Amino acid sequence: MLAGETHSWTNLGLDEHGEMYAVIDGLATFGRVPQALDRLILGHLPLDIS
Repeated sequence: MLAGETHSWTNLGLDEHGEMYAVIDGLATFGRVPQALDRLILGHLPLDIS
């Protein structure tokens, strides 16, 4: 993940409904697949849900 010129690793998860989650100092979501893949590839940050 690239954010604010920092380079760090994050864990991604996918639930049974197709919701893609990221664990970044809490829980965040990219939304549901296939839109989540678009957001991830285009470099959008996930929405914080924690």
